[in-house]
Amino acid sequence: MTDERRTGLGQEYLADRLSDFERAAFEKRLVNETELAQELEMSLRFREGLARLRDTGELEGLLRPRRPPYRLVFAGLAAVLLATLIIYAVYPRRSPVVMAVSPAALTAPATAPLRVAASYSLARMRAAVNVPTFPLPSTGALELRVLTPSAASGLFQVVLESTGPDVAPSRMGAVDHVRPDGDGFVAIYVNASLLKSGHYSITVDLEDSAAPIHEQFDFRLQQLRSAIAPGS
Repeated sequence: MTDERRTGLGQEYLADRLSDFERAAFEKRLVNETELAQELEMSLRFREGLARLRDTGELEGLLRPRRPPYRLVFAGLAAVLLATLIIYAVYPRRSPVVMAVSPAALTAPATAPLRVAASYSLARMRAAVNVPTFPLPSTGALELRVLTPSAASGLFQVVLESTGPDVAPSRMGAVDHVRPDGDGFVAIYVNASLLKSGHYSITVDLEDSAAPIHEQFDFRLQQLRSAIAPGS
């Protein structure tokens, strides 16, 4: 017997529309079929629940379509807007970092750190006239090591500026609280892809010192030319 036929007999039985023979046969099945008896019991409880709601007047209210209160709608929109603002405030878009104390700090937290493509050291030389020129790689991190004065000890601020004969210096980045290594060098790392050929200078200032120490180192960066393919 199909489920539809069995459900139909149950409804007819509850409505007392079965003949004596059909009623006796259905009640015999109720004794032998536990699943059928459970379905009939659920139907009885459903009918009783509907009748109770109808008697108390609650059924009409449940069947009537309702519109959500405008205050709840506006409250929900305000909550979505607030959540969006919080996301943008807590997770701002990060602009590319030009200069940092480590290659990992040049990239976003979920991005692999830049590989050090070149490393150059800058030191104050006596009778130095020419400004040193260093090759500028197209990608990766550029390590710049600057020698601090031998008598100085403490933490330094390092500032990188773009300079030139006919242009005003333009600050590209600054790093505070840099501690020299055992040889007296402070090291910074620059994102090479954000630089271009030209004149630059690094200034090193001793922090929290009664006798200020200010050192400036000028240098040039020259973009590396890509190799020309044979036969071109």
